[in-house]
Amino acid sequence: MLENNVLCPSSSLYGTVLDNVPSRTVSTGCTLLTRGYSVEVTFPPVVRRPVRCGAASSLPRVTEAALSHTILIADDSVFIREALCNLFEREEDFDVCGEAENGKEAVEKAQALHPDLILLDLSMPVMNGLDATRALKRLMPEVPIIMYSAYGDSSTEKEARSAGVSALVSKSEHTSVLLGKARGALEAEELPAFQPLSASDHRS
Repeated sequence: MLENNVLCPSSSLYGTVLDNVPSRTVSTGCTLLTRGYSVEVTFPPVVRRPVRCGAASSLPRVTEAALSHTILIADDSVFIREALCNLFEREEDFDVCGEAENGKEAVEKAQALHPDLILLDLSMPVMNGLDATRALKRLMPEVPIIMYSAYGDSSTEKEARSAGVSALVSKSEHTSVLLGKARGALEAEELPAFQPLSASDHRS
């Protein structure tokens, strides 16, 4: 099928590994054509998500409900958003609560959905990932933000950190790196604040 400049077999619906490095082969299965780049991606064994990305499930998970974290995903590429939604929905400790196609929409949806974690692309129309991060940190400073970008150089990372991003992950990295950074950001937010011992605590 041909959709959004993506050439895929008709039986393949979602991808997981994405890159936009010129002529770089990630794996076989599907070809993404964008801005002069040809990117091949592979598809996981399970091709359909249990719930539609961007919609709350009417039948929440029972066994993992207490352990799962909600995530909002923002990227201007429909294909990348769908692939990321599929990736996180396959993990027992994540539930995708919404998706956005630009930074402005991400800010609006974050205020409505109150996600535990926000995943932002760096380069988006209307409002880019850095400006969206600054706005989100003013509105909900406790929510960690992961930036998923084609740019992973030190200057970009420095700017992202300055804006309030918890971690910058390059799209050329394996998706396991993204998942690890997402879990790490959530764990950092859940750590209890340091409390100095009182005099009574020293007593036996």
